[in-house]
Amino acid sequence: MTTQDLIHHENLLLDERRYDEWLQLFTPDARYWAPYRWDAPEPLNEMNLLYDDFPRLRERISRLTGGDLHSQDPASQTVRLLGQACAPIPGGWEPPAPFDQVVTAPFKLAEYRAERTTEYTGRYTYWLAETADGLRIAAKKVQLLGAEGPLGNVTFLL
Repeated sequence: MTTQDLIHHENLLLDERRYDEWLQLFTPDARYWAPYRWDAPEPLNEMNLLYDDFPRLRERISRLTGGDLHSQDPASQTVRLLGQACAPIPGGWEPPAPFDQVVTAPFKLAEYRAERTTEYTGRYTYWLAETADGLRIAAKKVQLLGAEGPLGNVTFLL
């Protein structure tokens, strides 16, 4: 699977709420980060919308799919549109997990829930690792435009 294929496949799995398959795209030592501030330099000394390791992602999926998450009843319908992936400007945070390449891509995400459509815009950055099982996500950063302002329910953000 190419880098571009992996990124598009990952977003399609999220839109279809196929979370168990989505989680298999990550390495066991992966990190998932959504900073509160767009320009946050690193996650450990910052406020974050999310900063999860692999077990925490598994727990989040369990809550999303277990029927007890009232904030997603009814579940959000989402469509993610991705811009061209390219190498990011060098510098900045790097995850603790080993990786082989880094790519970034702008996105637009439309969410429909409770008869209302909300749009989000931002940038994904992926740290990818070549593994015996193929290309996997060692870390993902979701920079959400306007995250410092009022946000609704973003439990679908995965």
